[in-house]
Amino acid sequence: HFFNAEHKRVRYTFTPAAAAACRGTIVLTPGYGEQAELYFETIKRFHAMGYAVWTMDWQGHGCSEWDDPQNPQHVDAKGFGRHVDDLDIFVRDIVRPHHDPHTPLILTAHSMGGHIGLLYLQKHPGMF
Repeated sequence: HFFNAEHKRVRYTFTPAAAAACRGTIVLTPGYGEQAELYFETIKRFHAMGYAVWTMDWQGHGCSEWDDPQNPQHVDAKGFGRHVDDLDIFVRDIVRPHHDPHTPLILTAHSMGGHIGLLYLQKHPGMF
């Protein structure tokens, strides 16, 4: 895990590429209330294709720290901006140091993760 700007724990996972020569790195962003394990089959397929796969559970979702531990099903409506900022910390500080810059860095997303991903791409063009 890493700590975001709100000092909340954000959980992430990493699956190294199956092939000796990694074809690239994929950052997978999940949907609302989901966690990395829900994407086991997708990660397994990318892994078999020779890609390293990183994914994170949004703060307040999955296995990341919740906004209100006493009421974990209530997701605070602080907006997607904080998730965009968390994704930036994740990509810059955790994923990129392990990524071979001679291979593609790919963003793939589902549902809410797609919305956050598009906001991220708008704010940080050229990262992926």
